[in-house]
Amino acid sequence: QNTALVVIPTRGHRPPLVIPLIPFLTPYYLCPSPCGTRLAVLGSVKRQQVLLIADLSPLLLSCPKATARLSCLGTAAPLYFDWAPHAPELLAVCHEKKLVRLETELSDQAPSLKEPAEAILTDLESLEGTEIRGRISFRAPQWLPDPSGKGHGRWLVPRDNPPSPRVSLALVDPETNEAEIVCENLPPEAHFTGTPSWVAWCGLHDEHGHGGVFARRIHPKL
Repeated sequence: QNTALVVIPTRGHRPPLVIPLIPFLTPYYLCPSPCGTRLAVLGSVKRQQVLLIADLSPLLLSCPKATARLSCLGTAAPLYFDWAPHAPELLAVCHEKKLVRLETELSDQAPSLKEPAEAILTDLESLEGTEIRGRISFRAPQWLPDPSGKGHGRWLVPRDNPPSPRVSLALVDPETNEAEIVCENLPPEAHFTGTPSWVAWCGLHDEHGHGGVFARRIHPKL
């Protein structure tokens, strides 16, 4: 059973491009990078979740011989991720145990359109990253852009809040790992979202049963 990623140009009269995928891969989630040069493909193979990246930057060139390249970044289950707003980078959560920052620069040896990618099933948890401890039931992280458009932005992620069994919600600088706590008292399975200027979350706010949807304005880094 073979599958393929089909890219259909919406400008000009170029034919669709067919990128062969790993044999027996079942893709179920596609997510383009904000810069438009990468496409993340999340699928399953051999009972594992696999994260692949298609480099579409050559397709943006006015070159009839341009080819897209594909690379397997690794496996994890469950696996959540978000694109960086400024560059083709990913923030991934592996096995709900580790935050990993992933570059998506593909080498010249990455498979071309005519060469299906072979599965090099590297466990993403084995990569260098930030360990997640405690009772956090992780939801997808968010990489919020810098309001000025010049910096690396900030990660919106839950963090341990010892000795409490609950967790805190924090904005983390990806370069220094310094954290600004947004909320200190959330259940492990809290849902959240944000923009460069505000953060919102929902769930029980404390042990007394107070709950709802909450929002807080955040200030840009100085």
